[in-house]
Amino acid sequence: TSTCRRLAHFTLPWITTTLPDVTGNVDVKADPTNPDHVFVASFGAIYVSINAGFFWNTAGGNYNSVPFIQWHELWPIDTNTIVACGSEGRVAISIDGGLTFDYVPSFPTPTGNPINNTVAYAIHFLTPLIGVVGYEDSVYKTIDGGTSWTCVNSGNPISPPGFTDRINAIHISADQQTIVANTLKYVMVSTDAGATFSV
Repeated sequence: TSTCRRLAHFTLPWITTTLPDVTGNVDVKADPTNPDHVFVASFGAIYVSINAGFFWNTAGGNYNSVPFIQWHELWPIDTNTIVACGSEGRVAISIDGGLTFDYVPSFPTPTGNPINNTVAYAIHFLTPLIGVVGYEDSVYKTIDGGTSWTCVNSGNPISPPGFTDRINAIHISADQQTIVANTLKYVMVSTDAGATFSV
């Protein structure tokens, strides 16, 4: 059994949380308003606990209709709304506090469909409609909850020319002008809504 440690409302002591006893746990996030409401992105499933990890449920929904998908990151927008990204550029959303996750209408890939041997590693949403995803070495943005996506930076990879990289963390500012993407080699920053990025 694997565990992690957390602070409740940033107050000591650290509290041990037991994680689902499965392989492939890669991200743990808590409800921003309820630290006992915890989510885990894993291989083939997303798990949710309402009692700080004492008991875990596998989320329902159509997100697990395709086997062997590795879910890489979760982002709780509010108590009810959580988004997740993973293998093949897939993105799923929960609007019921993690009980179910369903695929968004299209994915942040060049085709809008899943693409084998690619990954969306990072996700950050400001609202249920507005968010960004780090897909391979590109940043995709939606303003309609995943119905459509735009690849910023004119559709080009954000890393300097000559480097093959991937985005493993991403953040967009409240005014949507600043996007920070952490890659394996660089921290890339855009201050013009993703039109250009620099180290």
